[in-house]
Amino acid sequence: MKDFKLLLLSFFFIPSVFGQIEPIHLLPDWKVKSIAKTAELDGDWYKASTYYEEYLSRVGESKEILSALGKSYFNAKDYLNANEVYEGLVMDYPEEGEFLLKYAQLQKNLGRHESALSYFERYQRNFLNDKPDEELLAQINLEMEGCELALQKRSNPRMEVFRLPNNINYPHVESNPLPLGDSLYFSSIRTEEVDHDPNEIPKSQIYLAVERDSTWYLFQHTLNLDNESEYNIGNLAFNHNQTRLAYSKCERKNPTYYRCDLYEARKVKGKWQEAKELKSLNERKYNQTQPAYALGPDGREMLYFVSDRPDGVGGKDIWHAVADKSGSFYKAKNCGAKLNSPKDDVTPWYDNQAKTLYFSTNGLPGYGNMDVFSINGYATKWASPRNLGGPINTGADDMFYHAKDSVSGYFTSNREGVNSLQGATCCDDIFRYQLKKIVKIEAEGTVDFVVGKDDKSKVKVGLYKNLGEKNVLVSETNPDASGKYSFSLDPDENYKILAEKEGYLKGMSEYSTEGVRESKKGNIDPIKLLVNTKEPIVVRNIYYPFDKAYLTEDSKVNIDTTIYDILEANPTIKVEISSHTDWFGSDKYNENLSQDRAQSVVDYLIEKGIPADRLVAKGYGEKKPIAPNQNPDGSDNPEGRARNRRTEFRIIGYLPQYEDVIYEE
Repeated sequence: MKDFKLLLLSFFFIPSVFGQIEPIHLLPDWKVKSIAKTAELDGDWYKASTYYEEYLSRVGESKEILSALGKSYFNAKDYLNANEVYEGLVMDYPEEGEFLLKYAQLQKNLGRHESALSYFERYQRNFLNDKPDEELLAQINLEMEGCELALQKRSNPRMEVFRLPNNINYPHVESNPLPLGDSLYFSSIRTEEVDHDPNEIPKSQIYLAVERDSTWYLFQHTLNLDNESEYNIGNLAFNHNQTRLAYSKCERKNPTYYRCDLYEARKVKGKWQEAKELKSLNERKYNQTQPAYALGPDGREMLYFVSDRPDGVGGKDIWHAVADKSGSFYKAKNCGAKLNSPKDDVTPWYDNQAKTLYFSTNGLPGYGNMDVFSINGYATKWASPRNLGGPINTGADDMFYHAKDSVSGYFTSNREGVNSLQGATCCDDIFRYQLKKIVKIEAEGTVDFVVGKDDKSKVKVGLYKNLGEKNVLVSETNPDASGKYSFSLDPDENYKILAEKEGYLKGMSEYSTEGVRESKKGNIDPIKLLVNTKEPIVVRNIYYPFDKAYLTEDSKVNIDTTIYDILEANPTIKVEISSHTDWFGSDKYNENLSQDRAQSVVDYLIEKGIPADRLVAKGYGEKKPIAPNQNPDGSDNPEGRARNRRTEFRIIGYLPQYEDVIYEE
C-alpha cells in the first residue's frame, strides 16, 4: 500500500500494467487466485479486485477472499464496493477490529460523517481500551476531529462546484488544472482501458483546453516539453510573468513505483527554450514533484515543491528554494512543521497577491482523506492552516486547488460522479468552483501626519488578516497625494491596517467584515503618523474621577485609539506612561496620585495584551508643568492648570524580541 500511495500522491497512478494472457473465464480456479494475489503484491488493486471477484463467484464466500477483495476495493478507492464488502465483514466477524476500522474510514470517505464518527468511537471502546496503541489512537482521533469538523462547519452557500465535461475528464486520472487566461493546462492519462500490454502502457502528458461560450475544446499545447517521450510528464507550473515553467518528469522503475524529478524551461525572446533538469533541487534517491512558483517578500523568485526526501516533518513534505540573481535556485529547505504535518502534504499552489499557499494534506482534521487547506506566509514563516470546507472538500480526495480569479478556480477530486475506469470513485477528475453570489467589499481610508506635511504617497500601507496568533500581511499599497488608499476585502475576516514611513512611528487601524453578505463600500478609521521621537507625546482626553486614580470608560476608549494602537503597530518599542497634576495639593500627595493614575493606564494596557516589560508607569505630580498654573498677576489660571493635568507617553527603548507580533520579514 505504501508504494501505491507514493505513486498516487507524487504524481498520478496507473491502474493495471499487465495484459491478460488468457480470458479470465478460461483460467482454472487456482490460476485466478494466483493472479489476484500477485496483483495484490504488485499494488495493482484494479486487477486484484477483478480476479478476486471472479474467484469469489466460483468458490463462494470466505473470510480470506472477502477480506482480500475489500482491501483491493479500498486501495483502489472504489468506496461503494469496498463499503458493501466491509459492512458484511463487520456483521459476520465483529471480533475483527481491522474490519470495523476500515468500515469507519469508508463511511467517512462516502461523506457519511455522523455514521463514521459512531464507528470510530465503537472501535475505540472495543479495541483500544485495554491495550491502547498510541499511534493508532492519534490517527483515529484525527479522523474523528475531521468528522466533527464536517458536521459543524457550514458548507459555503455562495459557492457551486461542477465537473468539467468528458472530453476533458477521461476515465483515467486528470490532475493539476492550471488556468492561464481563458486556457486551462492539465495533466492526463488518456485511456479508457484498465488492462494494457506492458510495452504499451499509457503515459501522463500535458494538455491544453480552452472554454468558448460554455463549451470546452481540447488543443495541442505549444510548449517545448517532453510530451510523447518515454516519461510521464505533468504538474506544469508558470511563474508570475510566464517567463519560466517547471514540471515533473517521472520514470517507471517497476510496476507500481515511479521516480520523479523537476525540470524547468525559460522563455527567451518569446520562445520557450529546451527544458533542463533542476539539478540543485533533485535528489536521486527520492522524489521531487508538483512545483509551484512564488514571489518572495523581497521580490525574488521562489519554488515550492513536494518531496519524500529525509529530514522532513512527515512522509511527503512541501519544500522551498529561493532563486539567486541569475535565476538559479539555491539548495532546497523544508517549509517546517507549521506547514508540514507528520503525514503527507502535497499539491502546493501559491497566491502571490494574497501571500497564501494552498495545499492538500491527510495530516490535519479533514472531511476526507485529502482536504484542501490554505495558509498565509512564506518559506518557513507561516500562520495556521485553515480548512477550505465544503463544497470543495468532501469525504473523497480533494487536491490540486488553483484559483483562476477572485470568484472561480479549479481542483481535482475522486468524489462520486467522476468519469471512472472502475467503480464510482476510483479516478480523479477536474472540477471547477464558482461563487454564485459575488460579494465585493471595498474599504477606503486615509493617512495623515500628526505634525507636518510630509509626502503621503511615500507611506506604505499594509493589509493584515487577523488569524489569531499572528497578523499576516496579505496586501500592500501606497496612498495618493491626498493620503487616500483602498483595499478589496474578503467576507468574514478581521483585518489590521498598518501604515509606516521612515522617521515615523507606525500607525494602525482595524476593520471587520464578519457577517457581511452583500457588496459594500466601507470606511477605515483615519490613521495619523507620529514622528518617531523620544520627546513626550501628550495623549488627550484621558480622564479620572476627581481625586481618584481609576479610568473612566471614555478614557479607555481614548487609550484604545491612541496609546494601545501605537503599541500594537510598533511591537518593539518600550514606553513610559506618565501622569501629571496641577499645583493644587501637596507635592507628595500629587506625586502619589499621579503615580497611581499612570499605573491605571499601564494596568489597562496589560489587560489588553501588551506585555508588562514594554510599559513603565511614572507619576511626576506637579514637577513638570507645560503651562503656568497662575497668571502673571498671581491669579489662578484654570486653562494652564487644565493643560498640566495630562497623561503622556514617550519611547524609552526597544525590545526586538517582540518584532514578530506583526508578521512580516
